[in-house]
Amino acid sequence: MKLRINTIADKELFITLLRSNVISFFYKKIDGSVRFTKASLSKKYVSNFFENKGNKPTGKNNAKPEQVTYWDLISEGWRSPRLVGQTIRINNITPIAEMKSKVMQIESKIMMVNTQLMNIYDMREILKKEKKELRKEYSQMKWFVEIHYENGITHKRISNRLIEIDNERIYLRDKVKKLKNMKINLEKSKNLY
Repeated sequence: MKLRINTIADKELFITLLRSNVISFFYKKIDGSVRFTKASLSKKYVSNFFENKGNKPTGKNNAKPEQVTYWDLISEGWRSPRLVGQTIRINNITPIAEMKSKVMQIESKIMMVNTQLMNIYDMREILKKEKKELRKEYSQMKWFVEIHYENGITHKRISNRLIEIDNERIYLRDKVKKLKNMKINLEKSKNLY
């Protein structure tokens, strides 16, 4: 969607949109390059920055009438580009209420990942104990294998199970890596809202 900002009224309309939404848009900078930004003027984002950083807003805005001041969520800073007189391309407008819903969905996914990680850690501990017990049993009967054929079968069963346990532990280790990466990406995406 394209939005032409020709007048101060257009600028005020855009600022009103920024106060209750997060808007992703492209605009042309003075040097001719194109900038993508995710912007808002919602107190939720602006006040969070000041609370987290320990800064205090000065309340001063030295922007010229052709400039629109907004909070850049990507770089976490104020921007005042000259938007009056140009057409911006809006990628997405997300209402703040919808953003809260998305954050809750992401938090739910993070909880699910944490639960899966805990289950995997428990399973790894169980496999570790089983492997330890099997190795102990394996070492005790090693000398006894030649004498009794029945123990040879048990010996083979134990060695096969040890191989299975190692394969399961490798699979679980890889799954943990994937889940941790997923959790990192979810945390990053949560921070965007």
